[in-house]
Amino acid sequence: MLRVRNTEQAPEGQIELSDLVLKVEWPVPNAERPLYWRTGDFQRSLLEIGLHPVTGRLVSVTAVLLPQLEPWTTETRSLSDVEKRHVNSVPVFHLANWQGTDQFADEPNRIQARLGTDSLLIDWNDQPGTSHCIQSGRVLFGVGEDDALTAIQFVNLSAEEVASIRDMFTS
Repeated sequence: MLRVRNTEQAPEGQIELSDLVLKVEWPVPNAERPLYWRTGDFQRSLLEIGLHPVTGRLVSVTAVLLPQLEPWTTETRSLSDVEKRHVNSVPVFHLANWQGTDQFADEPNRIQARLGTDSLLIDWNDQPGTSHCIQSGRVLFGVGEDDALTAIQFVNLSAEEVASIRDMFTS
């Protein structure tokens, strides 16, 4: 589990879409080689979160592979609706998952992805509900009662971004 230790003020991360991935970066000065927490089934789904190796501050989020995109339904709970929210911040994580010189901490989970008219929600492993949210511009991070990261949502997507995401992650 990737656990949030606290939050830190940071400039907004910018969503970048390429032919293969959806990526957001939050550069840090004097950046060292990041640590990566990866989840998914590693064949049909892979989400990678980059962390500063000393502070644990979020550096990047990359959706490499997403499973079949489910439609956004009226039952889908948006992270935008979570009342307790840290704004203009990024999560800072505990680094207990990394041993020695390992750059990657892999945690297999079942990823679910829901695409709406202006939003993409990615969550994993049937985590319990979100108790609070950390927001950096158009990216929201859902955090559970146990401080575990449970979901990431990209909001206020343009019609072009939604179409690109659908094209990238639809087989």
